[in-house]
Amino acid sequence: MILTAYVINKVRNSIIDLSSPFLESGITIMVSIRKGAISPYAFLEPYDIHSWILILIFSVHATGASIFIFEWWSPSGLDQGMTSSVEHRFSLFRSFWLIWAMLFGASVSIDVPRGVSSRFLANVWALFALVFLASYTANLAAFMITIDEYYNLSGIEDWRLLHPTKLTPHFKFATIRHSSTDMNLKLTYPPMHKYMSKYSQLDVDTAERNLKNNTIHAFIYDANVLEYMAGRDPGCSLRTVGRWYAMSGYGIGMQRGSSLRGEVNEILLNMQHSGDIERMQAFWLSGACHAKKDNKDKKNSNKIGILNFISAFILLAAGVLLGLILLILEHLYFKSGRKCLKKYDKCGCCALVSLSLGKSLTFEQSVLEAIDIRRKHKCKDPICEMNIWQTRHQLDMALLKIKHIQRELSYVTSKSETMNTLADEEEADKRYESELDSQSIPMLQLNVPGHETDIC
Repeated sequence: MILTAYVINKVRNSIIDLSSPFLESGITIMVSIRKGAISPYAFLEPYDIHSWILILIFSVHATGASIFIFEWWSPSGLDQGMTSSVEHRFSLFRSFWLIWAMLFGASVSIDVPRGVSSRFLANVWALFALVFLASYTANLAAFMITIDEYYNLSGIEDWRLLHPTKLTPHFKFATIRHSSTDMNLKLTYPPMHKYMSKYSQLDVDTAERNLKNNTIHAFIYDANVLEYMAGRDPGCSLRTVGRWYAMSGYGIGMQRGSSLRGEVNEILLNMQHSGDIERMQAFWLSGACHAKKDNKDKKNSNKIGILNFISAFILLAAGVLLGLILLILEHLYFKSGRKCLKKYDKCGCCALVSLSLGKSLTFEQSVLEAIDIRRKHKCKDPICEMNIWQTRHQLDMALLKIKHIQRELSYVTSKSETMNTLADEEEADKRYESELDSQSIPMLQLNVPGHETDIC
């Protein structure tokens, strides 16, 4: 006895007797796989666009601005601009630089804040950056893989099959002439059949070769045959795509009016109930390429959305709120708590816990704060400003009078000294003349013939 299987259709069923279907079938499409490259946007795929916007635009700049605001209001930080820029160099852009450096773990020179609240928020941001980088690197490996390129047709009614001439070059597809698939397409899609008839293939092996060398772009045929070919292809370079069309089944053909039809149907029904047909289908029609295809179809990782990363954003928001509470406590400490603590900290133990805390309790720090406040205090009351101006004007006039009196005093002093000097000189001259008069010098007389000379 010789058995053969047919695809059950209306024409064959009118000529011969067919058993009940033992294997479902239909029409599907097979395409070839082309090796591709890694996507140029693969490094952005671990997160969706909304997560990137929320992280790199909102979170970074909001946290950087919060750190600067906390540092600006902190008494141990910028203290609303009262701290000298030479002593503490920190600004809004330096805060952004700190945030970006911590986010990417860059070893660069940065200026750190001094306030308790701003430091606390910086540490919370460091934890946020750790979670971000850990989830990013863990998912990046799943997206940095080569992507297989192929024509992912949706089915027999795909627009590339219905309008193949709209592509450049034209989309070429075919089936085997005079096959069951060819007859079905001729009846259901006459324009499509007319276009594809010029690319008709002789057999399945010829169609397989033409698919691999890109002579045709798609091959339409019986689904089970194409699944078998794609599963056992040596290079796994073939793939079935799209939904099955014109569902039918395989049946055993017999002569018209054969008495074996009932027995065959009973045997097939028993094999279906026992699972023998499913085991044979899994053994003969499956292949190694199907398992590889299933692994590729399963995404190793999905893009991380905002809902998947919401816990990290909650952590960051909680850090901002706690930083605000610490800023309020810091102001309360400098206003009232420092005085109470200074009474008990006699031996400087607070400096061992925190240098800034110990510095705030010293007398030198209090003097420096008072000097800074006096130097940078500006009166905003108009009456106060007028009084200050009048006082400064009176002070300037008094200084001018003092200088004028000093010049007059110096002039009088120098004149009296000159007169005293002249009197001393006259007295010295008189004393000298008196001394000359009191002393006489004897005169010697020399008698020389013809001359008389007096020599003193």
